[in-house]
Amino acid sequence: VAFAHAFAGPILGTQNLGGSIMYSNLRVVGGSNHLLLPTNLLRLTGAVVRVEACSSAAVNALYPGDFSSVFSPRAVALLRASGHSGRQFNFAMGRVLGAWALPPPPARFVRYTVPSLELRRLLAEARGAGEAFALEYSVLAGPEGDEAWRGSSAGVRRGSVSEDP
Repeated sequence: VAFAHAFAGPILGTQNLGGSIMYSNLRVVGGSNHLLLPTNLLRLTGAVVRVEACSSAAVNALYPGDFSSVFSPRAVALLRASGHSGRQFNFAMGRVLGAWALPPPPARFVRYTVPSLELRRLLAEARGAGEAFALEYSVLAGPEGDEAWRGSSAGVRRGSVSEDP
């Protein structure tokens, strides 16, 4: 059971918040970065969607999970000197512990990608919060790509959702 939980779930694509993923930095959605094994074989999560803008406080408290503000300036400088952007994101911390575990979201909106199934969940949570919100998104071309693709792909379709309860 433990083996299936730790390893079969990510390979099949039925789990994306497991310990083996967290400690290995394994990409489960949008293409595998594992040398030997593919991930998300069942493709149950749908297409990769980039959220372009969102006005929901409930959603923005969790996504993209930017916790870069907790790093010291020296740590950020060290990351940048090694070719890293100096920013770290971890939506899973907010998902598991709650939004209180993350620092407040940055003032400027940061675009991020999620599986289309997760976008449906985000919309349900925004509706459940009973707040007026607007969300714009792009469905990215193809089932997988690298970080440059996630940021720069024009997308095959754009959409928006706006609700005022």
